Amino acid sequence: MEIAATTEVDVDTRARIPRVTDTHWGYVIHEQLDRFEHETLGRAAARFGGLVLVLSAYGQWLLPAVLYGPESGLARSIVSLTLGVLGVLVYWCASRSVQIDLQVDLARRELRLTETKGRGNARLRAVFPMGQVASAFIARTKDGASQPQLFLEMRDRDEVMHVATGPESDLLVLHRRLSYDLRPIEERINRRLARELPFRTQRKLGPISSETVQQ
Repeated sequence: MEIAATTEVDVDTRARIPRVTDTHWGYVIHEQLDRFEHETLGRAAARFGGLVLVLSAYGQWLLPAVLYGPESGLARSIVSLTLGVLGVLVYWCASRSVQIDLQVDLARRELRLTETKGRGNARLRAVFPMGQVASAFIARTKDGASQPQLFLEMRDRDEVMHVATGPESDLLVLHRRLSYDLRPIEERINRRLARELPFRTQRKLGPISSETVQQ
């Protein structure tokens, strides 16, 4: 896996620090996103629909009473309560904060991207084998006003995967950890043996005396 150096991109980010939780199978990288930063057309439409329902709960009192029959007061109250509760519920669901987590599973050698809204259960968004990761790199903004970001580049995808945003010192530590863990197991073993073999060889040979050097 290629480990790319830091680069500069034109992105807009907000101050936050990545949080890592260790597990028995690996670790989880948490990224807390602002509810409007993770905006989508569907979420915006849902919030707008919630507001419309709440306004309709009050606006329906302006309609002629004849439309509600003989018990117009009771009917209006039921409609108003129903529309108001439904509107508040829709708006609340669409406005909850979103937490994006990257699960680094060292046992299964895979990456799992999950999404959690509010305090609800995590929803699995995607699963990627570690072998699909081409590189890991840290990107800085061109003007330096926003915090750097850590990305993963996938072999079979044009877009990159955002991992975390935060101070560069924290991202460098996380970058080194990811770069080591994402390497193939065979490569990690070979690199470890390459570091340990010279040390073991010197221990077996023992100290070299000055007399031996002179001969």
